[in-house]
Amino acid sequence: MKVCGRVGMRRAVVLGLVLGASGGACGDAGESSGSDSDSADALGADGVDGVGDVGPDGSVADPFVVPSAVPIAELADAFGRARCAFDARCEVGFVGAEPEACIASAGAYAWMGEVVQRQVARGRSSYDAEAMGACLQWLAARPCGEVGQLNWDNGVDGGRSYFTRDVAPDWLREPSCRAAFLGDGEAGEGCMHGVECKTGTCFGADRGICGVCAASGATCAWGDACPADERCDQAAGRCVPRAERGEACGRDADCLPHLRCEGAPPGVGTCGSLPRVGEACDDGNFGSALCAVGARCRGSMCTAFEGAVLAGDGEACGSERACRPGLSCKDLVCVAAGVGDKCSYSHQTDSLLDKYDGCPPDLVCGANEKCAVAKAAGETCRDTRDCGRGLYCEGTRKVCEARLGEGAVCSAYPTGGECAYPLVCVGSRLFGTRDGTCQLGAKPGERCTGKEDCAADLTCTSSSPETCAFYGSSFLGCR
Repeated sequence: MKVCGRVGMRRAVVLGLVLGASGGACGDAGESSGSDSDSADALGADGVDGVGDVGPDGSVADPFVVPSAVPIAELADAFGRARCAFDARCEVGFVGAEPEACIASAGAYAWMGEVVQRQVARGRSSYDAEAMGACLQWLAARPCGEVGQLNWDNGVDGGRSYFTRDVAPDWLREPSCRAAFLGDGEAGEGCMHGVECKTGTCFGADRGICGVCAASGATCAWGDACPADERCDQAAGRCVPRAERGEACGRDADCLPHLRCEGAPPGVGTCGSLPRVGEACDDGNFGSALCAVGARCRGSMCTAFEGAVLAGDGEACGSERACRPGLSCKDLVCVAAGVGDKCSYSHQTDSLLDKYDGCPPDLVCGANEKCAVAKAAGETCRDTRDCGRGLYCEGTRKVCEARLGEGAVCSAYPTGGECAYPLVCVGSRLFGTRDGTCQLGAKPGERCTGKEDCAADLTCTSSSPETCAFYGSSFLGCR
């Protein structure tokens, strides 16, 4: 059994029976990634590669196994396991992190799971635990040579651009992932994000303006009017399926997002694996995944990219290499964030996956914008940011309490966050007065008097008449 690099002396990647006679191993981005036989660096008999301790009998415990069915409450853990398995095998992202820390950190980066949780909470889709399990197993086992960063991802890679990307999603070819991620939006229905739609594309959404779910085979003038696995045939003026591996193409955009057009330009090429380190690439082809993960296209050549591996505690960081979650880049070195360290607070929901504040997963970014241990129910607090998940800071007694359910009396001021996501405190107007009730709130385009009347993730415009409109994150929107 071959032991992969960057995983430590007593750690090894479990390759399973599929490696048999193929001889493939770690899926190194500079050597074995990207070949047409990349199934060899895929998965073991249990469904997912993993990194674990080698026992006296030579057995390897696998901490990265993804279950066949993933309850929605366990999304963060499952995403973390799948991402860590992929990163260890392809030697990118979180490779080198201890398993427990890797799962926690990678789970906190699982923005796609946050999208799923919000869609289910808002009634935009149902949740399929079996499909999610199958999808995450598939994501963990993908050939390294069919996964790449997008063209505009040239600076620090925040760690989210390749595993479950939303622009030109390469996971759409897997039925279980479509079932796990895509919402129930039919063609022509309002949307703000591609994953709200059955076709994976929301056409025309921009800065709070609602778009519509793209239709398969629709008339088009530009590619973004087409479903994510189709392209705009401008000569025919309609959306057509993207080419599969081995099929003819004239440019990268003609191929499915996990492939590139080999031999073009000039002339007509065929769709094949993404270029590897040392192979030619088209750095002017905007929007394509130009090089296999772990490499970047520079000067029309794929070169090894140091920033493909997130830096750990004490490792160098800077303009092209980001630190792992819970670490801060200080004086070009990653330093572990701890209690009392500065952080940046954005918004708080009940989601287990909403964690991008600069604190480790086990700490909160408190009211004073410093990392702190979360307050438990009954403990004193300054505001809701001090409390643990599922809790809010009660305004009179200043103690953490469980968030309120639908129909409960609430106040949006001064603390906010009293209602369990996605409920909001509709009708609340006065400071310190419990004059609202926890409800789902108004939809985009519906009338409002204040932002507390609008559904979660929406605000009330200042124009006349005042209406609810999308702002901030692009997770949810129109209907």
